[in-house]
Parts: sequence; structure tokens; C-alpha cells
Amino acid sequence: MGFRSENEIFNFDFRDATIEGVEIGPEEILIKVDGLIVEPENSQNENYTKSYADTSKIRLTGGKIKKVIKDGYKRYDADNNLLESVDDKSLSPDEGKKVLENAKGAFLFAADVNDSSTDELYSYDFSIEIPSKVAYDTSVTDSYSITITFTKAVVTWNKYMNKVTE
Repeated sequence: MGFRSENEIFNFDFRDATIEGVEIGPEEILIKVDGLIVEPENSQNENYTKSYADTSKIRLTGGKIKKVIKDGYKRYDADNNLLESVDDKSLSPDEGKKVLENAKGAFLFAADVNDSSTDELYSYDFSIEIPSKVAYDTSVTDSYSITITFTKAVVTWNKYMNKVTE
């Protein structure tokens, strides 16, 4: 038995999601994630509480990368003195495609509806962070905000895992 949620991205919580793979085709973007939380309001949630889904597939029909921002940052010392400031940087959709295609292991920590969404064309801002290759490395890592438009979103998973403990 499997679960299928259509056009309900807003009924998922991405805070613990990790990207397992991304496939970008001419008419579709497929994102595989672990750690996706199904909200109680989701039509497919039979637990009626926040619960983890097993490996999930997010299929964005008509998916197009519209905007990509490499997030800037400010770094301070212990006395709150600014050490470094890096501005946000706009990337091309092709550069964004490369970022997504190489995002295995990245954290997909947010998927927020964009103001330009309509009833016919959804627009979401997906936020990802590429982790350091070295465990416990506290240096600055790259994070991106990627705007994707699509006509339909289908999320599928096979079973529920544990309930979320807050």
C-alpha cells in the first residue's frame, strides 16, 4: 500500500528533509527526499499527527526553475565585530539545475508558496543547504533559494515511520 498526495505541498514540513536525488527532465522535476514530515492536515495522513514518511518522491509536473539565489551571509566574532559579509548572488536557471542535480545529501529545509502562485501555476521557493563534506565542520556552507513553478505536485511514499517528537 502506498500514499499519494496531490497539490498539498503546504501540508508537509520540510525541516528534517534530506535530498536523496534529483532528476530534471523537460516537463518534470523529481525530487527524492528522506525525513519528510506529513502534517496532520494532509489528506493522506491516517495518523492525524505529524509523522515521518519513508523515502518520498516529489514529482513536479511542468516544473521549471525560474530563479536561483545563492544566499549571502554575515560572519561575526565573539565580540560581535563583523568579520565577513557576502551578498546574495543571482544564478541562472542552468546553474540552479546543476546545483539541484548535485544536491544529494543536501538539506531541503523549506518549501514555501511564492506570491506569484496562481490557481493554474504554482510557484514555490525551495530552500536547500549543501552540508560540509567533513563531519562537525563549522565553516560556512552554501545555501540556495530556488524558485520552481509547476502545474501539479504529487508526493508519494510507501509507509509512515515514527511520529514527530517536538
